[in-house]
Amino acid sequence: MKRAFLAVISTLALTTSAEAAQSLWQGDAYLVSSSGTCDSYNPAGGHYRVRYSPANVGTNSPDSAFAWFSADYTQSYFLAGASFDTTSRKVLWKSIYDGSPTKSSDPVSVSFDTLSVAVVKPTTKFLNIEGTITNYDLMAGCTVKFRMALGLSNN
Repeated sequence: MKRAFLAVISTLALTTSAEAAQSLWQGDAYLVSSSGTCDSYNPAGGHYRVRYSPANVGTNSPDSAFAWFSADYTQSYFLAGASFDTTSRKVLWKSIYDGSPTKSSDPVSVSFDTLSVAVVKPTTKFLNIEGTITNYDLMAGCTVKFRMALGLSNN
């Protein structure tokens, strides 16, 4: 009986450790301001649900990605082989609007200007991120400032 109990406890401990190693944060993103040539519309004030997966945290790949979601719109930002930081880097940007997929012909760049922790770990409960996106939403020359408030997800 004692051995069976220890086996169950060990299995639960391993399951908990594996779940903790999954590193995904979810929360909200808000577009604080826009500048430059945002000729299609003014994106400032936009609000989205967001999922963020940083590079090399827990069992994550060496790539970083985040995606924003609303009722009829999704945008994803993928940075191959690196972590988002204060350096503005070109990303792979894709969106779906009313069921139609789109890929930008202009290079989209993202920087995380401030991050609430020095090092993101699989145990980091909350993240606050402020950043910048250039060539936002198919608008060459449009720059937006954003804020994300995220909590560690249990998937």
